[in-house]
Amino acid sequence: MNEQEITLLIARLLRAQDDENNERFMEIKSALSAQRFLLEQAYANAFLGNPDAFADFMAGALEKTRSKSTAAGPMSKDARIEATARIATHLARFGESVSLRLREGRQEP
Repeated sequence: MNEQEITLLIARLLRAQDDENNERFMEIKSALSAQRFLLEQAYANAFLGNPDAFADFMAGALEKTRSKSTAAGPMSKDARIEATARIATHLARFGESVSLRLREGRQEP
């Protein structure tokens, strides 16, 4: 095998691995999207008559995330700060989506 053949073989293997990783990523993303939709529906239904209570609930969840979060495993301080920021961002997006559903008085997207 010459160098060009080896390079082409490596490129094919990497492409196949990339395709497999993309498929796994799409499956995980789809599952998370479905779960988020169901959670939004459940929270919108639970707080349908009391949107202020939902706002208070989310404010408390965000505060606890920022002030009392713990590492899920060994990680650096910077990684913990980044993870906490990402969690807070997702919680805020979730809160905004459910709040919109509550304002609109409906549970469909």
